Amino acid sequence: MLVFPVASGLALGGVSWPGMAFAVLVGSGFLAHESISVMQGNRGERLRSRHADQARRRLAGLGGAALASGIVFTATAWPTVWVPTLLTLLFAAGVAWLLFLGRTKSLGGELLVGATFASVHAVVASAAGAPTDRLYVPVAAWTVSFSLSTLAVHGLKRRFKGRGPAAWTVTGAPTLAGGVLLLAVAAWMTGSDQVLLAIAPAPKALVVLVTVVLAVHPRHLMRVGWSFVVADTATLVLMAAAFSPSLTFVG
Repeated sequence: MLVFPVASGLALGGVSWPGMAFAVLVGSGFLAHESISVMQGNRGERLRSRHADQARRRLAGLGGAALASGIVFTATAWPTVWVPTLLTLLFAAGVAWLLFLGRTKSLGGELLVGATFASVHAVVASAAGAPTDRLYVPVAAWTVSFSLSTLAVHGLKRRFKGRGPAAWTVTGAPTLAGGVLLLAVAAWMTGSDQVLLAIAPAPKALVVLVTVVLAVHPRHLMRVGWSFVVADTATLVLMAAAFSPSLTFVG
């Protein structure tokens, strides 16, 4: 979920020092999540007692990487980059609060994490000087894609764990997937200039619909996860084809 928005930002905008620095910054924050979870005891008291010191050292190293990349980003980013950066930082602040509360694995928490990762695209692309039309529409496409998979997984877990059907949780994934596919078909039939962009989330929607209709058991979620990766790869290709960019490096 983090790699794909970074890749699309590089593909639609180009490679730049601030863009790469921001990717390292966000990646360091993502990797720090596990160390913080161990130190907080969210992975169990036994893991905290055994690995707290190791987690603390790893967190210090990741913090150093985040600080260094943050300095590079601040020193090299153009003023126009700060608008999408502020959006990502606001999302990240919400994720940090949920992490503090131990709620990042809730449905709302995972949806927010997905939106946060999706917003990274705009920062990376903007850092290379990409125009506005290459910033926020792809962010929306990634947000929809990540929301689809999150809703699908939570719906399947609720169904098989017998927690009762929070109806909107169980029906959210197929409803959103159906809407995405209808939008893709409408764009295709009307010959929209942005048809490739409109159908970009369609591969994920199709995989989610099949997964939900077949009621795949949670023990197969690793396979489902890899099918989501394939679908997101197709989304990345469609997104890049919609803009047909030429890859550049902005110093």
